[in-house]
Amino acid sequence: MLARTGNLERLAIQSPTRAILQLLPEWLSRLSPTLKAFHLTDNCGSVTPGVLRSFLPHIQEIYSFALGLSYSITDEDIFSFLSELPNLSSLTYRYYLQLRPPTTVPRLSHLRSLTVHHAKVGIRSHAAYLCKWVRRLVSSSPLEELRLVCEDSSRGASVSFDAVLSHLTQKHAETLRVLDMTKAFAGQSALRVLFARCMRLEEVGIAVSENVLRVFPTLTCSLHELHTVTIETRNIKRRRVDMTTERAREFIENGPDKLRRLTLNGVVWEGQWLMAEQGDVRFVVQQSTPPKILPWEEGTAANHYGFLRHFH
Repeated sequence: MLARTGNLERLAIQSPTRAILQLLPEWLSRLSPTLKAFHLTDNCGSVTPGVLRSFLPHIQEIYSFALGLSYSITDEDIFSFLSELPNLSSLTYRYYLQLRPPTTVPRLSHLRSLTVHHAKVGIRSHAAYLCKWVRRLVSSSPLEELRLVCEDSSRGASVSFDAVLSHLTQKHAETLRVLDMTKAFAGQSALRVLFARCMRLEEVGIAVSENVLRVFPTLTCSLHELHTVTIETRNIKRRRVDMTTERAREFIENGPDKLRRLTLNGVVWEGQWLMAEQGDVRFVVQQSTPPKILPWEEGTAANHYGFLRHFH
């Protein structure tokens, strides 16, 4: 009964089984005139290279694609598959380490939003491979949004992801607006160059040392569109760095003029102009509650926003 549904613009299937995958090509064939977003999420172990190829004739017009974890899909498989989607502007993918560089380099000339989910990366060579994987994928893209989403919440020692920042600085400085890699550690020098050249940044999420946290407002003061900063602290002796209301106010006031939201280690601070009873207007920074994400929304909100933005 489900596969008889028609006229859909967005189809998302969580943990697709073999049974639904067998029905999908015919279903997609009937949906092809209207379908703009096609997402297979979470456990995608039943998705093989042959299954992916069976989709291709029916999804040539989609703008947004997502694929969860499938150890059957190699980097070569996914890069070749993506190369056949001419209109792709938003991609979400669950990456896993393979250490066998693909020969295909996709030319995704419309890709604006990329979200990569991955397990914790604790070895420098593995971080370097992930950085190179991202560079290969977006080398020909007018990238506006990059999100690296680590599925491990630990705050231990971290390896550097400066190579990603270097690529963004060199190739996407004119287009990049959102950089969300809150659990990926970056050094001060790489951040200084990034913020000096990527002048259109509106949202930044990054992991830094305590020393960089102190100078972060100064590093970003030239980013006139920056309104949201999310920071995780890494590579410090103490387990956690806390921030008082006064420190949060100084951080926001010393940053760019439009900065209004700061999240440090999961604690959210928001600044706003308020009018007192006497008619005086003053800038106030207060701790706020993070928006609640429902279990089935995890990992999908960013991509859903990207789809709506680029489709409309």
